[in-house]
Amino acid sequence: MASSGKTGTIGLNQWVATDPFQMSDFNADNAAVDSAVAALQNGKGNCNIEYGSYTGDGAYSKTLTASFQPKVLLLTRQNAHASCYNQMLLLYGQSTYSTMGNSSSYYSSSVTWEGNSVTWVTKVNASDPCVLNEADDVYYYVFLG
Repeated sequence: MASSGKTGTIGLNQWVATDPFQMSDFNADNAAVDSAVAALQNGKGNCNIEYGSYTGDGAYSKTLTASFQPKVLLLTRQNAHASCYNQMLLLYGQSTYSTMGNSSSYYSSSVTWEGNSVTWVTKVNASDPCVLNEADDVYYYVFLG
């Protein structure tokens, strides 16, 4: 018989006075602790993190793909552009994104999450900096999942 209780986070054994000790309980606990410590040493815990950059091509749409299914996309432009907001935060399932451009005008993008990819399409002039894919501009992104 194993211990009567388990811890809430990783299920380590919690004995009461009447529980018999089993070597397999200790071995299972050691394996669980080792696995948790390895995840922390990798700096990720249970969250996947991937980052990178791209150079804009001036198209109306942009697709970024992670090596896992992302839940969050953070994006920023290397060189800020004075006429619009230069960052984007997308959460999994979000289907639109709006940003403010010059003269307090707003631009709306449709957003699609498919597998490991996120695509946004903006219905403005593709050369507009608010598309966040302006030709020859550098962008940095972080995926969390």
